[in-house]
Amino acid sequence: MDSIHVLILFTRAMLGGTEIAVSRTAANLDPSRFNVSVTSLDAYGPLDDFLVENNLRAYSHLGHGIRYRSLVQTVRRIRDLLVTEEIDVVYVFGLTAEIVTLMARVGCKRTSVIVSGQRGGYAGRSLRGMLRGLVANACEVIAFNSQAAMQAAVAYNGFSKSKSRVIYNGVQSSIPSDDSKQNHSLVDSLLGSCGINGHDEQIVVTIANIHPPKDYPTLLHAARMVIDHYPDVRFIAVGHDS
Repeated sequence: MDSIHVLILFTRAMLGGTEIAVSRTAANLDPSRFNVSVTSLDAYGPLDDFLVENNLRAYSHLGHGIRYRSLVQTVRRIRDLLVTEEIDVVYVFGLTAEIVTLMARVGCKRTSVIVSGQRGGYAGRSLRGMLRGLVANACEVIAFNSQAAMQAAVAYNGFSKSKSRVIYNGVQSSIPSDDSKQNHSLVDSLLGSCGINGHDEQIVVTIANIHPPKDYPTLLHAARMVIDHYPDVRFIAVGHDS
């Protein structure tokens, strides 16, 4: 049985929870069944170092900075890649990458496209959400990591229910002892910088990029409600403003 050639394509080479989870999953797939490559439209970013550390095969960056190069050139390069590498499946993250991939795969009958619809309904009905729905509906599969996200995207912005699938995030059941010790050290350092003794207080920590899809206003509203009843609880939000 021939292996399935999979290309995972991100719009940006940032390193968030999605990029880490997807790349780690790719690294653990059976190489006799899946030939997986990961790349982005960015010229360079933190994702590159992570790919090297995890021994993931990565193509040279397709867009080489799409914001500064011709869209036609980028589409042509992706199309050449789909044909020459005989890519069976492209798993795409980000609206820009979705659009150029759909343009590139015209006529490539062997290539199926899966898109992440996760942000399709987070802010209710919107022009961007409806555009994402139109683009996603042109693909074979739209993947969500929760029923709530899928239902919101379908209800608000016209995502195809028949093409939508829920693939829940995995859970790492065990952490190597060295990583566990390092994590405890990092947490203690973080709490100390906030003037918090983590062993004696009730603490809620969220670690994620700080941008609209994470819906921080809801988190802050919930934190206010909790603190009104339990004033000793401390909340910490850690993340990069993207």
